[in-house]
Amino acid sequence: MSLSDRYEQDLSAYLDGELDAAAAAELERRLEESPQLRERLAQLRAADAALAGAPASEPSAELFSQIRARIAAEQSPRRRRSAAKPNRIRRPFFGAAAAVAAAAVAALLLWPNPPGESPREIARVEPGTAARPRIEPR
Repeated sequence: MSLSDRYEQDLSAYLDGELDAAAAAELERRLEESPQLRERLAQLRAADAALAGAPASEPSAELFSQIRARIAAEQSPRRRRSAAKPNRIRRPFFGAAAAVAAAAVAALLLWPNPPGESPREIARVEPGTAARPRIEPR
Protein backbone atom coordinates (compact mmCIF):
# COMPACT_ATOMS: atom_id res chain seq x y z
CA MET A 1 0.00 0.00 0.00
CA SER A 2 1.38 3.41 -0.88
CA LEU A 3 0.96 6.41 1.36
CA SER A 4 -1.60 8.88 0.20
CA ASP A 5 -0.98 12.62 0.20
CA ARG A 6 -3.45 12.91 3.06
CA TYR A 7 -1.32 10.70 5.32
CA GLU A 8 1.82 12.59 4.32
CA GLN A 9 0.17 15.86 5.35
CA ASP A 10 -1.22 14.31 8.54
CA LEU A 11 2.19 12.92 9.53
CA SER A 12 3.84 16.28 8.97
CA ALA A 13 1.13 18.08 10.95
CA TYR A 14 1.43 15.44 13.70
CA LEU A 15 5.17 16.09 14.01
CA ASP A 16 4.57 19.84 14.14
CA GLY A 17 1.83 19.48 16.77
CA GLU A 18 -0.80 20.95 14.44
CA LEU A 19 -3.41 18.16 14.64
CA ASP A 20 -6.38 18.44 16.97
CA ALA A 21 -6.85 15.72 19.59
CA ALA A 22 -9.29 13.63 17.54
CA ALA A 23 -7.13 13.68 14.40
CA ALA A 24 -3.99 12.89 16.42
CA ALA A 25 -5.73 9.94 18.10
CA GLU A 26 -6.91 8.62 14.72
CA LEU A 27 -3.41 8.91 13.27
CA GLU A 28 -1.88 7.17 16.29
CA ARG A 29 -4.35 4.30 15.81
CA ARG A 30 -3.30 4.06 12.15
CA LEU A 31 0.37 4.15 13.17
CA GLU A 32 -0.18 1.12 15.40
CA GLU A 33 -1.71 -0.79 12.47
CA SER A 34 0.69 0.22 9.68
CA PRO A 35 4.42 -0.45 9.73
CA GLN A 36 4.72 1.64 6.55
CA LEU A 37 3.26 4.69 8.32
CA ARG A 38 5.61 4.17 11.28
CA GLU A 39 8.58 3.95 8.91
CA ARG A 40 7.54 7.15 7.13
CA LEU A 41 7.09 8.93 10.48
CA ALA A 42 10.62 7.87 11.45
CA GLN A 43 11.95 9.25 8.15
CA LEU A 44 10.18 12.57 8.71
CA ARG A 45 11.53 12.78 12.27
CA ALA A 46 15.07 12.18 10.95
CA ALA A 47 14.60 14.91 8.34
CA ASP A 48 13.30 17.32 11.00
CA ALA A 49 16.31 16.57 13.21
CA ALA A 50 18.74 17.12 10.32
CA LEU A 51 17.11 20.42 9.38
CA ALA A 52 17.01 21.60 12.98
CA GLY A 53 20.81 21.35 13.11
CA ALA A 54 21.35 23.26 9.88
CA PRO A 55 22.39 26.88 10.19
CA ALA A 56 19.82 29.46 9.12
CA SER A 57 21.01 31.83 6.45
CA GLU A 58 19.65 35.15 5.31
CA PRO A 59 19.55 35.98 1.61
CA SER A 60 21.99 38.64 0.58
CA ALA A 61 20.88 42.18 -0.22
CA GLU A 62 22.36 41.62 -3.66
CA LEU A 63 19.81 38.87 -4.32
CA PHE A 64 16.91 41.28 -3.83
CA SER A 65 18.45 43.86 -6.17
CA GLN A 66 18.97 41.18 -8.82
CA ILE A 67 15.35 40.09 -8.53
CA ARG A 68 14.12 43.68 -8.83
CA ALA A 69 16.32 44.23 -11.89
CA ARG A 70 14.93 41.14 -13.62
CA ILE A 71 11.36 42.19 -12.88
CA ALA A 72 12.03 45.67 -14.25
CA ALA A 73 13.63 44.21 -17.37
CA GLU A 74 10.62 41.99 -17.99
CA GLN A 75 8.28 44.97 -17.66
CA SER A 76 10.20 47.19 -20.05
CA PRO A 77 8.14 49.23 -22.55
CA ARG A 78 9.61 47.29 -25.46
CA ARG A 79 8.24 44.01 -24.08
CA ARG A 80 4.85 45.56 -23.31
CA ARG A 81 4.57 46.88 -26.88
CA SER A 82 5.46 43.53 -28.44
CA ALA A 83 3.00 41.76 -26.16
CA ALA A 84 0.24 44.21 -27.16
CA LYS A 85 0.85 43.84 -30.92
CA PRO A 86 -1.21 40.68 -31.43
CA ASN A 87 -4.26 42.45 -29.99
CA ARG A 88 -3.93 45.21 -32.57
CA ILE A 89 -3.84 42.61 -35.33
CA ARG A 90 -6.81 40.66 -33.99
CA ARG A 91 -9.22 43.59 -33.65
CA PRO A 92 -9.48 44.44 -37.38
CA PHE A 93 -9.58 40.74 -38.25
CA PHE A 94 -12.56 40.10 -35.99
CA GLY A 95 -14.31 43.21 -37.30
CA ALA A 96 -13.80 42.10 -40.90
CA ALA A 97 -14.97 38.58 -40.08
CA ALA A 98 -18.13 39.94 -38.46
CA ALA A 99 -18.82 42.15 -41.50
CA VAL A 100 -18.40 39.19 -43.89
CA ALA A 101 -20.71 37.04 -41.76
CA ALA A 102 -23.36 39.78 -41.65
CA ALA A 103 -23.15 40.24 -45.43
CA ALA A 104 -23.54 36.49 -45.99
CA VAL A 105 -26.63 36.33 -43.77
CA ALA A 106 -28.15 39.37 -45.49
CA ALA A 107 -27.47 37.88 -48.94
CA LEU A 108 -29.14 34.60 -48.00
CA LEU A 109 -32.20 36.36 -46.62
CA LEU A 110 -32.62 38.92 -49.40
CA TRP A 111 -31.52 36.94 -52.47
CA PRO A 112 -34.43 36.19 -54.80
CA ASN A 113 -35.33 32.59 -55.64
CA PRO A 114 -33.57 31.15 -58.68
CA PRO A 115 -35.62 31.19 -61.91
CA GLY A 116 -37.98 28.26 -62.28
CA GLU A 117 -38.36 27.69 -58.57
CA SER A 118 -41.26 29.00 -56.63
CA PRO A 119 -41.23 29.48 -52.92
CA ARG A 120 -42.64 26.55 -51.04
CA GLU A 121 -46.12 27.08 -49.75
CA ILE A 122 -46.28 26.70 -46.00
CA ALA A 123 -49.83 27.81 -45.24
CA ARG A 124 -52.77 29.22 -47.14
CA VAL A 125 -55.48 31.56 -45.93
CA GLU A 126 -58.49 31.97 -48.14
CA PRO A 127 -59.56 35.57 -48.66
CA GLY A 128 -62.52 36.61 -46.55
CA THR A 129 -61.97 34.05 -43.84
CA ALA A 130 -60.69 34.95 -40.47
CA ALA A 131 -59.34 32.73 -37.84
CA ARG A 132 -61.83 32.48 -35.03
CA PRO A 133 -60.67 31.28 -31.67
CA ARG A 134 -62.60 28.30 -30.53
CA ILE A 135 -62.45 26.63 -27.15
CA GLU A 136 -63.84 23.16 -26.99
CA PRO A 137 -64.61 21.42 -23.71
CA ARG A 138 -63.03 18.06 -23.14
